[in-house]
Parts: sequence; structure tokens; C-alpha cells
Amino acid sequence: MTPAAPLPPVPTRVVLVTIDGVRADDVFDPARGRGSFSCLQERSKAAGVALGGGGASCGTVKASGPSYVSLPGYLEIFTGRRGDACTSNHCPRTSEPTLLDELRGHGQSPTSIASVSSWDRLDRAVSRSTDWSFVLEGADAAAPDPSDAALTKLLAAGKRAAGFPGTSPEYRPDVHTMKVARHVLEHQRPRFLHVGLGDADELAHRGDVEGYFGALKASDAFVCDIADELARQGTPGLVVVTSDHGRYSADMRHHGAGLAGSSRAFVAAFGNVIRPSDGCASRDVTLSDIAPTLRVHLGLPPDTSARAGQPIAELLPAR
Repeated sequence: MTPAAPLPPVPTRVVLVTIDGVRADDVFDPARGRGSFSCLQERSKAAGVALGGGGASCGTVKASGPSYVSLPGYLEIFTGRRGDACTSNHCPRTSEPTLLDELRGHGQSPTSIASVSSWDRLDRAVSRSTDWSFVLEGADAAAPDPSDAALTKLLAAGKRAAGFPGTSPEYRPDVHTMKVARHVLEHQRPRFLHVGLGDADELAHRGDVEGYFGALKASDAFVCDIADELARQGTPGLVVVTSDHGRYSADMRHHGAGLAGSSRAFVAAFGNVIRPSDGCASRDVTLSDIAPTLRVHLGLPPDTSARAGQPIAELLPAR
């Protein structure tokens, strides 16, 4: 078998941040969102784009469904393919290749690809393999290099704090996930980094409205801090932020099939490799279109399978 072609030697670096269960209106409407995403909005307007805000002439951003819960949404994001057989949060690990798998298949070292998430079950969506150094999902994740004392300490702190606001004892609170991800970005400098934040969804399910908005504000500050570190490192970079699903418009504690608003998502991106745009999607976008867009930035070949999404024009590299 002919080996896959290596990727370009001077690549664009990508950071993908997923924030679980965000209502799109909380991103685009400062009043409804209580200014939770002020930094994200400022950055996307100045150096990128934010899609999903609505408008009669704009395309939508949605999860393909039909269930509108987390694991199917994440599978759609990472495989770039519309709905498979998974319709709940209890599906087995994906058998389809993901962005992480494709990067590794094109000669990227496993240490240059990372995913750090609060929700332990997210590892079922990020890769079909369990053989990874820097896939650090949930509180039980172990440091890949015991000699990295700082990372070992950060992971241990996350394990001690495990649980609330999640429902699993293996859930790592976002504040610890953010510290681990920041360390990985600064010291490991991966080509592709995913950060999965979950407190907003967990707190919303508990009916903690103030906690939900507080989690969004913390996520916003983290996104801009990550972007600043990526820029400081001096390589061409792109930061993409999205959600796995929306929330029921009438009751933020719930989301799922048949609950209005649950399918609605958003995509925001900024960096020195795309042109700013007016924030109006030229077509309807689904979460399956995110991976095809990132493939372009990462130099990966397109997916031509039947369920594959298509690159989002507004997020493609500037020419």
C-alpha cells in the first residue's frame, strides 16, 4: 500500500474549541447572552467571522441530528459526516476516521495532535484509536510524559476536583481543563489542538442560570487567551469555536429531538489565515462542514464519501 503523502512542512496550526450546549442567541445577542461572548464577538468581527446569528438572508448553522445530544454532535464535528447510527450519549467509540486519525495517517507525530476535554466520554468521538499521547479527556487522563512535572500536577488537580458540575465522577471541571490545555499549547505546541469545555451544559441541566452564564464568560476569556498564545508563538494560526447542539428555547435545562432550538449551533473563527466577513453564511451549514473546512487549513485531502460535509466558504484560507 502506498503511504499517505506527508503534509506541508510549514502548516497552519488550528485550535478547535467546543463549548457544550450553547444557545446561539447567547453568542449573538449581547442582551440575552449578558455579554458572555464579548471577546469572541470582538475578535471574530475584527479578524474573522461568526456564523449562526440568523437573519432572513443568512444561512443557518445546525447539528444534523436527529437526536441533538452531545456525542452525536461531536461525532459529526470530528468525522465531518452527517448523522450515523449514534443517537445517544452511550454509543461506542467511532469506527470512522476523524481529523485526529487523518492527521496521524499523513505523518504527523501523535505528540503534535492533542485533545483536552472536561467530559470523559468525548474520547469516543475524537478518534477511533485509543493509542494517543495527548488525548486527555476527563479527570482520569494520565500525563503522557511523567517527567513533565507541571502537566502531571495540573492533571492531578483536575482529578481531585472531579465530579461537579458533571454527573459523572470522571468529569473534570472546565477550570482545570483550561489549565491543562493552556499548558499543552504552550509547551507541546501541537499542530492541531481541540479543547472541549462542558460546564455550561452541565450547569444548564441543573437549572443554574447564573452558573451557565458564568461558564460562558469563562469560556470566552479562555478562547481569547488561547488565541493570544497561538499568535505569540508566531506561526500561522486559526481558532475555531463551535457547539455540539443548542438548547430548548423555552427551557434551558433540556435539549433533544422535537425540542425547538436544540439543533441550532454556531461557528466562529478568527486568525491570521482568513479574511474577516460580515458574519452571514452564504448557505445553510451543518456541524459536518467543520472538519472539511479544517482539512483545507491543515492540508488534508477532502472526504468524498456520501455523508461528508463541505468546506464553509467564509472560513477558508485567504488567497
